Amino acid sequence: MKTLLILCLLLCTQTLYSQSIDLFDIDASNFPAMKAKFYAFDATDNQVRPSASELSLREGGIQRTITSVSCPPSVPPKALSSVLVIDVSGSMLGLNIILARAAAIAWVNGLPLGKSECAITSFDHSNYLNQDFTTNRAKLLNAINTLSAQGGTDYDVALIKPMAGGLLMSKTGKYTKVLVFISDGQPNYEPNTSTIISEAQNQGCVIYAVTLGMPAPPSLKAIAAGTGGQVFENVTSVKQAEDVYRKILQVAQGGSPCTIEWQSNVS
Repeated sequence: MKTLLILCLLLCTQTLYSQSIDLFDIDASNFPAMKAKFYAFDATDNQVRPSASELSLREGGIQRTITSVSCPPSVPPKALSSVLVIDVSGSMLGLNIILARAAAIAWVNGLPLGKSECAITSFDHSNYLNQDFTTNRAKLLNAINTLSAQGGTDYDVALIKPMAGGLLMSKTGKYTKVLVFISDGQPNYEPNTSTIISEAQNQGCVIYAVTLGMPAPPSLKAIAAGTGGQVFENVTSVKQAEDVYRKILQVAQGGSPCTIEWQSNVS
C-alpha cells in the first residue's frame, strides 16, 4: 500500500510557484504521517523555496493536508568546474542521445556561467573533447547539439585515458570540481574502478553517474560512492533527465533541499 501511495505521489505532486518539482527520499516510517525532501525550480531553472500555502499535494488524485514545509536559507552557489561526460556509443542512437542532450542542456542553462565553467567530453571506444572549459554558453550548447552516436562503450576511455578522459579534463579546472557521467550501456571491459576513484579523490572531484533505461552497473555505483557522488538509474524520459541534472547541479553548488510533511491515509 505504501509503495502504491508513493508512486501516485510522485506523479501527482504539483506546485503553483515553480515550473518543476523533484520529490525524493520519501519517508513513510510514521505512516500516515509522511515526510519527503524536494527541490523546486522556477522557469529559469533556479531553485525556489515555496511555502506550504503555495503547494498542493495529491496521492492518487486525493488532496492531502500539508502539515509542514521548511526550506534552508539560500546561499550563494559555489563556483564549479564541471565536466559533462556523455556516452555516444552506438546504443545511444535514437531516444537516448536525445535524453543525454536534453540533460546536458538543462545543466548548461542552469549553470551561472561567468562564475562557473564547464567542459564537454564524449566517449565510445575512444574519447573526444567537444568543448574545453569555457564560460560561453553558446559554445557549450553547440557542442552538445552536435553530438552523434557511434562505436562501443569503454568507461576507462571515458574517464582516465588520453586524450580527453573526463578526469584528465577536470585536472585543469579552477573551481570546485564535478564530473557528471551519463551512459546507456554496460562497459565492454570492466573499468579500473580503483584507479578512477583514486584519481578523482586526488583532485577532489565528485563524480555523479546517470544511466539511461537500465540499472547502474556495480562499477558506476562504486565510483560515485567512492568520490562522494550519487547514482541515478533507469532514466527514460526527457523530463526525468532534465530533473536529474538540475538536482545534481543544486547539490554540487551547495544547495540544500526543502522538507515537506503531510498527512496521508489508506486509500
